[in-house]
Amino acid sequence: MMLRVGLLGCTGAVGQQFIRLLRGHAQFDLVVVAASDRSAGQALSAVCGWKLASASGCDGVPREFESLIVQQCQPDEFVKAGVRLVFSALSADVANEVEPQFVAAGIAVFRCVRAMLLLVRSFVRSLDWLVRYCWLARL
Repeated sequence: MMLRVGLLGCTGAVGQQFIRLLRGHAQFDLVVVAASDRSAGQALSAVCGWKLASASGCDGVPREFESLIVQQCQPDEFVKAGVRLVFSALSADVANEVEPQFVAAGIAVFRCVRAMLLLVRSFVRSLDWLVRYCWLARL
């Protein structure tokens, strides 16, 4: 069974790395994305100016995610969608305010701020370690 996950900060460069990594993943199903209030309510493909180079194998928002409607960074829609884990690509100042709301709503948060981008690129490629953690934590 796939774990339903969400993404906070989906329109930035780090968020796009997560989108690329989650595309077609065997264990994670990206079902809700969120960004700033100015992006909320629009399709991901309409608000996401793709920043990744074509060498990444992903020239734009992957088809399976194009029609996802960007939500506000509030846990309500994530809870309704059955999300158990969110990946956070929010800047640290925003994350410190937003992420505790998700934890309080019973959603686990995996934070990735700019300082961790290299870790994401090298360590999260397969996300297998996170799958094992989610199983152990019974998410």
